Amino acid sequence: MLCSLSGEEAQEPVVSPRSGCIFEKRLIASYISTTGKDPITEDALAVEELIEVKNKEPVIVPPKPPAFNSIPTMLAAFQNEWDALALESFTLRKQLHDTKQQLSAALYQYDAAVRVAARALKERDEARNALVELSKSFGQGSMDVDTEVKEVENGKSDGVAGENGEQEKEIQNESGKLPPSVAQEIESAQQHLFKLHKSQKLTVPFSEKVSFKSEIEPHKMKNPKNSIALSSTGEIAIFDEAKVLQLPSKSTVKTSNATGIAYSGDGEKIVVAQKTKIQFYSVDGKNDGSFRHSHKYISNVIAHPTAHIIICVTEDRWIIIDGEKEVFDSGDVGFKIAASALHVDGRLLALASDEGEVVIVDTISNDKVASIRTKYTSFVKLQFALNGYWLLAGTYNEDKGATQVFDLRKNSLLHEIEHEGKALFSLDKASSVLATYIEATNELSFSFYIKKEKKWVEGLCKSNPGKPILQLVNVLREEEGQDYLPKFVALTKEHVQYLTLDRED
Repeated sequence: MLCSLSGEEAQEPVVSPRSGCIFEKRLIASYISTTGKDPITEDALAVEELIEVKNKEPVIVPPKPPAFNSIPTMLAAFQNEWDALALESFTLRKQLHDTKQQLSAALYQYDAAVRVAARALKERDEARNALVELSKSFGQGSMDVDTEVKEVENGKSDGVAGENGEQEKEIQNESGKLPPSVAQEIESAQQHLFKLHKSQKLTVPFSEKVSFKSEIEPHKMKNPKNSIALSSTGEIAIFDEAKVLQLPSKSTVKTSNATGIAYSGDGEKIVVAQKTKIQFYSVDGKNDGSFRHSHKYISNVIAHPTAHIIICVTEDRWIIIDGEKEVFDSGDVGFKIAASALHVDGRLLALASDEGEVVIVDTISNDKVASIRTKYTSFVKLQFALNGYWLLAGTYNEDKGATQVFDLRKNSLLHEIEHEGKALFSLDKASSVLATYIEATNELSFSFYIKKEKKWVEGLCKSNPGKPILQLVNVLREEEGQDYLPKFVALTKEHVQYLTLDRED
């Protein structure tokens, strides 16, 4: 029988009831007197609990040891020292084993923490790089997300300006570009607006206990068009075929055959599309010039946020007007334009086709920089978010519809709200609150985007507005000393409804 402490044959073998191991009695007794525990299991153990291992009495009794003298005394001392060394060696081996286990566990935890930190740093760097690339692409028109699709073809007219450079219209031709002065103005405005929007820190703290305050203002227009123009001065404008009504000032501008309106970037002019003609008015109603082109009816008119240019969109092309001159003609884009929107930085233009595709072009070079495929083919609206890298598209097909949010950095779908048929929508300036109006059910609701968790919470503040809504837009509410609260404007045939989101305490 070998002792579990010394590894030698036990002269007085005993068994521990805690571990079931065999020990030399004197060694285990010495260990227990020091620690009071079983050396194997570390359970409490007393000497009295040790079980002796007995054999039958031997037939031959071994001789008694010789009387102690100097040599036996030395041998006994050596034996005691050996026993102490055996106990110490066992204790050290056991402590070494425990330390190795603890060190292995600590190294594993450290390695896991390093991996988590490295992954977080990698994701941070990827996000930074994506933002830098997006900024460069918006600034240089070089964002090539879909390289396998064909570029939009320019018109094939070879007309160029005369050698004297004096023409009433400086029209874009197949090989030319924008006049350098206009291109420089758009590029400078893009850089300025990018810095401005990046510096704005509008936030909407999320709360499921939200409501909206409603204010109704009658407009007394017989048949208003489903369009609302927003001014940088805080005014909004609605129109019918005969006049334009500005609110809250209630001033009117007489016009005729109006198909679209917009405020100029500085808010000092009203731009009215009249089939193939663009009419300019001052905000007090005075005629301030006009422009007429020779193509199809103008379906949408978009004013640049800061530059002195107007973008006119027809069924098959888009045109840039500077003052009363046409300075750019994209030529036939190759599809029927169903909806359009200008990027918040004023350089990229989104054009929706009647086949469920959104094409994004650079207004300076007329190059196609991205394309997106939507769920349905019929378009209601396009909108760029103020954060600069979201594009929202509302589409439908018979009795089904969807409002989709795309991330332009990855050319991927970020979120989708399905609904019945057509639905109007508007995203607030903080890119946090999405208002949606479903025509089939006459239901208005709000969805919140929680940035920290990167998720959407849908269907808050559901309500029936009563009268069907013709158009829904968001206006920036700037009031010093108060938290930012999204404010939406809904247009019906009888009134304008202001909806200000409010949190319940």
